[in-house]
Amino acid sequence: TALPPLVSLVQHSSSEEFSQHVFPEITFVFNCSMSEQGTVYLLNKIDVIASKCTSNQVRTDVIPFILKHIKSESYKIQEAALNALLVVKDCLDDALLRSNVLPCTKGQFQQTVDVKIKLIILSCIKHLLSIMNPFTIRDDVLPFLVDIANSHDASVVMAVVGIYRHLLNKRDAVLTKVFLARSGMPSLLPHVVDPDFSADQFCVMMDVLYEMLGLIDQHRRSNGTSSSASSFKRERLASGGSDKNLLFVANSSSTGIQKSRTAPNSPELSKIKERETLSVTNKEPLRRFSLVPPGGGTPAINLTPDDGVYADRNRRPSLQNMGHYNHDSERCERKSSTGSLFNFSDSRHSSPRRGSFQALGDTVMQLFSGK
Repeated sequence: TALPPLVSLVQHSSSEEFSQHVFPEITFVFNCSMSEQGTVYLLNKIDVIASKCTSNQVRTDVIPFILKHIKSESYKIQEAALNALLVVKDCLDDALLRSNVLPCTKGQFQQTVDVKIKLIILSCIKHLLSIMNPFTIRDDVLPFLVDIANSHDASVVMAVVGIYRHLLNKRDAVLTKVFLARSGMPSLLPHVVDPDFSADQFCVMMDVLYEMLGLIDQHRRSNGTSSSASSFKRERLASGGSDKNLLFVANSSSTGIQKSRTAPNSPELSKIKERETLSVTNKEPLRRFSLVPPGGGTPAINLTPDDGVYADRNRRPSLQNMGHYNHDSERCERKSSTGSLFNFSDSRHSSPRRGSFQALGDTVMQLFSGK
């Protein structure tokens, strides 16, 4: 009967009035023994009281009152106290969490047999993760989750899975690949074959396990890539190269023959290729002697007369320039003459020419003999 007017005074008092007159009465009520109904009512009005208190007053008076009732044997009082703890979580610091809040909640989890209270405690810890230091999570929360993951109650295990999922979504350095591989995943894997878990719970657990495995894969691959890059840089520096030198030498075969290779995706390489392309395009392309015309296509043979439009051009010497061709079928005997290489007579003008390569040789010898 007295608590509602007291809360009304807190709500309508100024800051000075609350500090001088109302807050001392509040602290007196905190230390008094009350019924379950009165305690639950006061815990549910912690938000009104904390709004008028300073941060120091919350740490010294309000939080101890809440933690005292977390250890209560009444389910309603414990639930109200855990909810009140979340109301004042902004006033909690890391030292207070590690020294008072986490030991109290974890101890109550181990002592109680009520699954509902265990679920409320895990939900409270999940909401407190946002204000915890990463070292506090790593040293105080993660080992606690590994210990309680062997519970035979499916709802408790799924609450642990929910905390893991919350930490995976934060994407910070709390869940390391070493913890996941050695503690996190091994503590959850036995429940995969547990028939007590429903199909939906199994799917949720498998999704979290896949996320854990993906995080391990990501960390491992990123570390391997960085180590490979650093070792490659050390090899280049050891071989006498520098960071700006993008050309390096590598053994290409077992014979020890070294070939020069160019580092890919380098600006220097792009400039070199551009210069080579420009130099090739500026130069006139060299063509081999071929019957194929420069424009491509099928080569054509043009037969033009000597006295046509191309009479002014110089033509190659041919057999027609050496005289008229006369075929003499009667001249079949070869004269035995020592004055000619081909045993012909010296009378060049009296005898007609033979239409053969022998006549060509005769003409050449006659030319040299005339000189």
